[in-house]
Amino acid sequence: MTVLYRKMYLLIFLFISMSSESLLANEYVSFIKDNSFQELNHESIIRKGQCLSGLFSNYNNWREKLVAIGKVTDKEFEQRLTEKEYDYYKSSVNCVSIIYKVQNYYVRGFVLYPKVQKLSKLPAIVFNRGGNDSNRHTLKVGDLFLLPYQLAAAGNVVIASQYGGAQVWPEDREFAIGVDEFGGKELQDVLALVSILKSMPMVDIEKLGTVGWSRGSMMSLLALKSGAKIKSMALGGSLVDLSATAEERPEFEQQVLKRLIPKYANNKDKELFNRSAINWYQDLPSIPVLMLHGEDDQYVNPKHARLFHTLFSQQNKLAKYIEYPNGSHTLIEYSEKIQTEIINWFANTL
Repeated sequence: MTVLYRKMYLLIFLFISMSSESLLANEYVSFIKDNSFQELNHESIIRKGQCLSGLFSNYNNWREKLVAIGKVTDKEFEQRLTEKEYDYYKSSVNCVSIIYKVQNYYVRGFVLYPKVQKLSKLPAIVFNRGGNDSNRHTLKVGDLFLLPYQLAAAGNVVIASQYGGAQVWPEDREFAIGVDEFGGKELQDVLALVSILKSMPMVDIEKLGTVGWSRGSMMSLLALKSGAKIKSMALGGSLVDLSATAEERPEFEQQVLKRLIPKYANNKDKELFNRSAINWYQDLPSIPVLMLHGEDDQYVNPKHARLFHTLFSQQNKLAKYIEYPNGSHTLIEYSEKIQTEIINWFANTL
């Protein structure tokens, strides 16, 4: 795949994702207890609703709206998501947008699960997104078609958090939305998802996995370190050494770490140590861990992931590392291979 085509493909993904969020901006203002989706009745869930509702309830309407506002062409939209794919996932997967409460603040997230349940109990996977608190990094409806829908269609319950503090709320809100500390307090927002999963009758909580990409890999490893009973894990673009990454990318330190990590200037070494699995890999339980990385990852140097895998695999023979030639940070150019690899990984390890 040429560099030009790869960039175009990534832009298609971003256009669809970013546009869809702005069109959903007013959907979550009021907190109305919804009686639908009885499978999701945990006390922390304040509101729930269909992901593919309103504009997203019809493939052509969704596409035409984005084309009309000049965000994407017909051809680009179809390259990203075909009508056949949309219809298949809409007919086979329930996708629920939720607002849930953690302590005294609200967090947004998603839950996906197959409409036809072939097993009495299903494995569950916590999906940890990458990025920070900015709106462009949050999960959009379009993003769910990259992996969560595929995992759910394969027979898993998938749950994801936007993390507290994410810019996904109306500016005039009158309620607390938590804070993103990039591996700090918002870890509780991920752990709270496990309680929701435990309350779902269809879930076999003994078969709990996590997927994490970039920052999400850090969140997954922190959850494992904190004692979450995770049985298997898949990580991509793994952020395992924040100290080294901060040195290699000063803009990352300035724009993200200094801004989000409390009292960063006075506690830099300690805070980065606590968020970097390269420092405490020996404390992690020995579970199957799949690591996927792009050879040309421009954000997280693959040598950090290679070193982590080398060290971790000395005590964990179930660790597997795959590096993709010319692969970018998102590995979007290998999307189908990545989906298959991760789906098969959980099928064999959960």
